[in-house]
Amino acid sequence: MSKDCGICGIYPRWLRNRATPRTFIVVYGLLGTVQAMAFIYIIVTLTTLEKRFKIPSRTTGLILSGNEISQILSLILTYYGGSSHRPKWIAVGVGFSALSCLVLALPHFIYGPGKDALALTKEYLDQTLLNMTTVPKDLAICPRMDQPELCDAETKLSISYLPRLLVFLSQFILGIGTTLYYGLGQTYLDDNTKKKNTPMLLGFTFALRTVGPAIGFLLGFGCLSLYIDPKLTPVITKKDPRWLGAWWLGWIILAATMGMFAVLIAMFPRDLPKSKDISKQDGEIPLKLDLVLEQKPPIQMEPANPRPLEAEYIPTIREFPKALKRLLTNWLLTCNNLSGVFYILGASAYITFIAKYLEVQYGTSAAGGTVIAGIKYSPVCHEASRTTFFSACHAGCRMILDDKQFGNCSCLPINESSYIEGDLDHFSSRDQSFSFISKQQIHEFDSQALPPIFDKVKAGPCSSDCSRPYLLFTVLSCVIHTLGCSGRIGNVLVNYRSVEKKDKSFAQGITLMIISLLALIPGPIIYGAIIDSTCLIWEESCGTRGNCWFYHRDNFRYLVNVSSAGFTMIGVLLDGAVCYLGKDLDLYGAAESDKRHEFVKENVTTDNIDKKKEVNGNVNQRTEQSLV
Repeated sequence: MSKDCGICGIYPRWLRNRATPRTFIVVYGLLGTVQAMAFIYIIVTLTTLEKRFKIPSRTTGLILSGNEISQILSLILTYYGGSSHRPKWIAVGVGFSALSCLVLALPHFIYGPGKDALALTKEYLDQTLLNMTTVPKDLAICPRMDQPELCDAETKLSISYLPRLLVFLSQFILGIGTTLYYGLGQTYLDDNTKKKNTPMLLGFTFALRTVGPAIGFLLGFGCLSLYIDPKLTPVITKKDPRWLGAWWLGWIILAATMGMFAVLIAMFPRDLPKSKDISKQDGEIPLKLDLVLEQKPPIQMEPANPRPLEAEYIPTIREFPKALKRLLTNWLLTCNNLSGVFYILGASAYITFIAKYLEVQYGTSAAGGTVIAGIKYSPVCHEASRTTFFSACHAGCRMILDDKQFGNCSCLPINESSYIEGDLDHFSSRDQSFSFISKQQIHEFDSQALPPIFDKVKAGPCSSDCSRPYLLFTVLSCVIHTLGCSGRIGNVLVNYRSVEKKDKSFAQGITLMIISLLALIPGPIIYGAIIDSTCLIWEESCGTRGNCWFYHRDNFRYLVNVSSAGFTMIGVLLDGAVCYLGKDLDLYGAAESDKRHEFVKENVTTDNIDKKKEVNGNVNQRTEQSLV
């Protein structure tokens, strides 16, 4: 079998001698970067998906669990894939990941940007709006919710279950690719490099993988900065909660990138060739004889075809239950897996709902606290008092000034004179026409008597300045992530060293299965239910509850953080058990290296003795012939 890079029996000259551990680490690490980009991109665009297809957080958690449900197949995939051509299996998994990206973008091409998003663009506004003769339904002062009996076909499609099923299917396919990438890639790297170098090489691949979330956030920022239909011109700003970005665009980019890496990873051979030392070997025997002897090749430290320490293990379905029982009763492996389960449960809220957490805690704020039946959530901001109203209707507005402002509002907080005085100074300095109103006369006017500059609101919520708390949250998150990543390589090595070599890939599959069943599947569902319990304003479409528009900020923060802290503490206790059970574990493979060294030394000694006997016999024979 060829040890060169190639695919489908084609091994180009320019790819010869490229099948090295260094090349594989670079390709595998960059592939991990793209995988991490896809993982974080779904997190970044999650709130946009919820708004577009009217999905509550609890349902979102269930949909995203499709990724982990398919990872249950890791038992079968890693059991058989671990003994076959692992790079090709990894390539198949990456191909599935690329397909999942295309499936996830499919709902946009089926349903389009949606009626609500189109109504907030200049191209779809009624031109008579500026003449204030008619008012489009979607931009009315008091927009009404669609009653179930009056829903049109387009609205019903936007709340159908097909988009949710497509997102679930995409996550299910993505889970297959993730299983093959993690379950086979790391063991392939460990089996084709020196054991003492494994921690450093895994650390390098993890370092490349950690770059992925940063690039994924940048990709999400770039795509969501574009309107969901880039050809149209929105009349709302990006800070408006009704803004929908081009969430589908990033999946096209990620699918193309993963397809390219699938071809690259498939070019690697089944086993990487061993590095050859062209220098003089320690086992070479120098012979300096006066007699002319036939030149013998140097004796190498290792035979040309070294005998393996273990016979090649070919898994069978009959041995599957025995192997499963052998690993599940390995208490060190079990405790290590359970500690990972509770750590992931503790971080699940920040992994899956980080965008929502940042939006609720440090983003826009709203003044409304309850839902008014029949009125759609269309927030407006009174800039003078920094007050956000549920809609222009709740601000008492009677006029539409343009597509972004409402006027003649009678419910504004005019009693707070400091706001108006500040604005009066601002406008008086810019335009002397406002100087006819003195500050002493402000309290003599009611809302209806004030000039239009004081009784208007603009579309969208008021922005809040949370820069300092957000900066503190960012710093603490970096510290926590650094501490969490410091033990990741150790956990991987515990899984590899606590089992026999023939069970290494299977143990990795069991780890993925346990973490998927106990952490990655229930985690988003648990926190989705917790987050939904703090919702104050729900989207209602055709009698169906959709996404949440506004949360109780304090309850949201307390429930999420206390739950995460409880799960993490259980993980700390299980890590203590791992330290106790694995105190004598050989993490860096020193014992295996010593065993191989003794094996090679014994073979070289035997070969040397045989060679010396052969040489001495030839010398004695020629000496006797010369004497005769």
